[in-house]
Amino acid sequence: MSGSEPFDSELAASAGYRIDPLSGAPAWMVPARQGRPNLPSEACPFCVGGVEAPEPYDVLAFPNRWPPFENGRAEIVLYTSEH
Repeated sequence: MSGSEPFDSELAASAGYRIDPLSGAPAWMVPARQGRPNLPSEACPFCVGGVEAPEPYDVLAFPNRWPPFENGRAEIVLYTSEH
């Protein structure tokens, strides 16, 4: 998905809200996410200096370029620059 493909409401309907049994954290499972770009890259976009994190950070949040929901609202939160 480049962000310009039509929203697949049927596939999105199979999404489900879950609670992680180990952490208790809420999460959405969205099968349509398998269509997003997942190309190997020499540079990690989340590493400091990468496209999503050009400056050093402890915690960083930014809009998701390929949001999983129809309204296009989603953000990515990076809790550490070490991964």
